[in-house]
Amino acid sequence: MPPHQSLRSRVAGIRKQDRLLIMSFRARPHPVAVADRFLSSRPCPRRRNFTSSRAHTSYSSAPSTTTTRTTAASLAALGSLLVFSHSPHSRYIHLDAGPQQGRSKPQNNTPTWTQSGNDNNPKEADIAGKKDDSSTVGAITGWFREVGNVDWSGLPDHIAERLLPEWYKLLPGFVRKLQRELDSVPGSLADEIWHEARDPSIHPEVQFAARVRVSSDLCREEQSFRSQRTPVTAKALHAYLGLPASEIVHPDDVPVIALCGSGGGLRALVAGTGSLMAAAESGLFDCTTYTAGVSGSCWLQALYFSSFTHQKFERVAEHLRARLGVHIAYPPDLLTLLTAAPTNKYLLSGPVERFKADPNATFGLVDVYGTLLAARLLIPRGELDLSSLDFKISNQRRHLTRGQNPMPIYTAVRHEIPGLEETGITDEPTPENTKTKTKSDNTAPKKDAWFQWFEITPYELFCEEFAAGIPTWAMGRSFHKGQDVPLTAQPRPDADPQHYHLPEVRMPLMLGIFGSAFCATLSHYYKEIRPAIQSLGGMAGLDELIWGRNDDLSKVHPIEPASLPNPIFGMDPAQLPDTVPPGLLQRPYIGLMDAGMSNNLPLYPFMRPGRGVEVVVVFDASADIRKDNWLNVADGYAKRRGIKGWPIGAGWPPSYRPPTETAQELADAGASSQGAADQKLDQAMKNQASKSAASESISGKEVDNGHAADANIDGKQKTGNGHSLTETENARVAAKELGYCTVWVGSTTEKVSSAEEAAATEPSSKDGSGKDQFNPSAPIDESTQWRLTDPDAGLTLVYLPYLANEAKVPGVDPATSDFMSTWNFVYQPEEVDKAIALARANFAEGEAQIRATVRAVYERKKKQRLDGEERLRQAHIKRVRGAAKEAKNVII
Repeated sequence: MPPHQSLRSRVAGIRKQDRLLIMSFRARPHPVAVADRFLSSRPCPRRRNFTSSRAHTSYSSAPSTTTTRTTAASLAALGSLLVFSHSPHSRYIHLDAGPQQGRSKPQNNTPTWTQSGNDNNPKEADIAGKKDDSSTVGAITGWFREVGNVDWSGLPDHIAERLLPEWYKLLPGFVRKLQRELDSVPGSLADEIWHEARDPSIHPEVQFAARVRVSSDLCREEQSFRSQRTPVTAKALHAYLGLPASEIVHPDDVPVIALCGSGGGLRALVAGTGSLMAAAESGLFDCTTYTAGVSGSCWLQALYFSSFTHQKFERVAEHLRARLGVHIAYPPDLLTLLTAAPTNKYLLSGPVERFKADPNATFGLVDVYGTLLAARLLIPRGELDLSSLDFKISNQRRHLTRGQNPMPIYTAVRHEIPGLEETGITDEPTPENTKTKTKSDNTAPKKDAWFQWFEITPYELFCEEFAAGIPTWAMGRSFHKGQDVPLTAQPRPDADPQHYHLPEVRMPLMLGIFGSAFCATLSHYYKEIRPAIQSLGGMAGLDELIWGRNDDLSKVHPIEPASLPNPIFGMDPAQLPDTVPPGLLQRPYIGLMDAGMSNNLPLYPFMRPGRGVEVVVVFDASADIRKDNWLNVADGYAKRRGIKGWPIGAGWPPSYRPPTETAQELADAGASSQGAADQKLDQAMKNQASKSAASESISGKEVDNGHAADANIDGKQKTGNGHSLTETENARVAAKELGYCTVWVGSTTEKVSSAEEAAATEPSSKDGSGKDQFNPSAPIDESTQWRLTDPDAGLTLVYLPYLANEAKVPGVDPATSDFMSTWNFVYQPEEVDKAIALARANFAEGEAQIRATVRAVYERKKKQRLDGEERLRQAHIKRVRGAAKEAKNVII
């Protein structure tokens, strides 16, 4: 067979999506010779991400070619959604919908991989590997084998030079080597990983059993951390506030401060580095008890606690300059790390262990994405400081034992879609289920889908909705009836079975989960392209047709999230609260994804009553901070949970709000009397008038008040002529409305909604943003500073949005700078410096206000303690006098 026919026949065997990936690399030739690429230690030339589309870029200001591409992409997505809208949607809803949708479970108690043969017996292991070609590992190795055997010599030289980059010729060699290492044969990397997985000296957690802890209280390890952290923060607070040397900070007077980092990919990672660097330089970071992140901010926490940054944000910034100049999917660098020791073992240990223990485990896009991120972020330049300790979240406990650092909180969500487990999933309606359907079934109230929040700390994986958690080092193990299920191995046929546990899930998969925004629903995807669709003439009808099926779109995930064993699988419902969905107890797996699908700000872990957080400093680097208004989305969660003290209505104010509606919402928020409501109404009208005046002047143009009611339609402000303002103008308006630092404070006397009332304000997954429940809560200014020291003051929220600061950092705007795109995966060193400089400049704008806020909360707590001690002293004196009087009467 001629060489070119051999190539064609081999490539035809590769899956369609893999061929498309190869073709995308063909179109990106690299100008540097292969020898220079692998022998030189200089950073690779600048390579941008594969797509430059940005959700927050103005369409009207884009170049014509970009508009054409955007329009074509939007039309393609629109066509796909049209097909979906006219198809039976039940066949697409497959997200861990019920027991029948779960993975098949072995009939006996022995895991299926042990039934295939003995991994210490080379012959049996080889036979078992050949038989299991349909498994995930077999599919992956089969793909490697196909690509590795491709004969590139059949291509004419002049075609190869035009179509293929230089490194592409070495791709088959890399792939063959990687395939050999993943084969379960003695001496391979996979064989070494699997044997080490059961070694307690390498993975100490494998020798311990784990159980589900059912309680809303903090775990014992976190309580111990709090006792260690309080003296550290008390000393830091003394220096931060500049208190006199004679004044001793009492531990009870120290506010519980938390720093909140938003999602936003690499933009959130780089900007968050600058924000926390500035916080550390000012002394605020040392006063902090908790940090929490979504997406890129989770990546930042992982880097901060790595062995090569030494818990210094300057080292984190240096690492980002050295590692972000190359795309995470650039094959030569990636394949070098995957095929060379010791990096290959660190990056591939997690997948090998999961697939060996559970042949039904899936290898999806989240796994690939997490491996790409880990190869770029967790591998330091030069690999000299590489440590296996950086690949487990539980290992971060070593940086918390003496309370020397704040405790990090990583977040993820699970999408719960009610009703699917009761009805099941069928491709077409059948006579059987049609006959059993009654009128009550059709008229039953329909429940919206929602997201369940999971928090992962170095101590525990916990879900507040379940009131249950497991040790972090037990993540990845199968659980049944509240106990982990050990695996069984039999070294020899005549030997006794050995029971052991899997090591903890590795950081690469967790990084992929934290940043898996691509696992969004079709509703989220359509929201991204909807402005472009609406801008096209004659598309209003189609847009209305698709948006009318938004309820169905919100239940479909085109890309499945990563799956982990369900900790509460098989548990008795009586052991758990009523908030646990009934069908979840029968599902052996749960799907976790980017928490930004629910809220791009991880505020919910700070509302957990046991933590008692009193000050939350929010660094918001989201793509469209004003449109999404994530602070406002948290109102529904606070009401549903009955949380007192949350500042209801905090967030970006809408362009216009009728005073009568404002008064009603203020009354609902807890106006104690009619007089108080009238007073609040007058104040709200004054605030609204001042905000309207500030919003009317935009880039020297006046906005027609006659059309103010249309000022905030579909998340975009509009002028009096109905034209949409650009995102840059929106950002400028937002800066005038809130500024670089805004403070709100809640009240513990506010009315708490009942469950029925809260259900109406709970953020819905229909559009990912929830209802607009804006209850005007005036920000703190000089005239209302006293509210921070009020005895009834609740949680204090300090908000710092990532806005342009032309005076301090000219030419850098998160709304318009291309490198600030959420989907950009390449930051050159100078761009890293610009993003960090902007974050630090914005922090400097609000530094004095933050310090004053912390001082006010400290003074309030100090006064409350002193007043309490005085009351106890007076009560003690009264008791002593009463006892003395009684004794005197007895003597008389």
